[in-house]
Amino acid sequence: MNLALSRAIASAYDHGYRIFLCGGALGFDTLAARQVLSFRQDHPDLRLEIIIPCPTQSARWSLADQAAYQEILNDANHFQVLSPFYYEGCMLSRNRFMVSHSSLCICYLVQMSGGTWSTVREALAQDLTILKLAMPDGDTLELKEPPWSCTFTFPFAK
Repeated sequence: MNLALSRAIASAYDHGYRIFLCGGALGFDTLAARQVLSFRQDHPDLRLEIIIPCPTQSARWSLADQAAYQEILNDANHFQVLSPFYYEGCMLSRNRFMVSHSSLCICYLVQMSGGTWSTVREALAQDLTILKLAMPDGDTLELKEPPWSCTFTFPFAK
């Protein structure tokens, strides 16, 4: 997966993308943010921006995950907290914010339900180009895709 992420970042960079938005969630968001930060070492004009739904996003995470999250926040070029408190739907609002501030959505989609799928549907509705790392077996999805099909999981802006 790291190789695919590295290729995705490099391809996006080669196509003029410089600002990468990430939701800062556990799992693939964390992996993607780390890959962007690694790529930034050789490309200082690249920016990582973390879009945080609420200040307590990491409150229930393990101490190790909270430390990793804090390290990413410290190394990011910018982070933005969208709501001063948690409310039902704040994660979805974060995802919509990222879609509305992006022109390309790179996703790791493994099921046709949940937050990633909701975000991809929103990105399709907004006519963003979608790049994908994974799709559920047997499912197909018509996506606009340039000839280079490199990907990872968060929307980012030009």
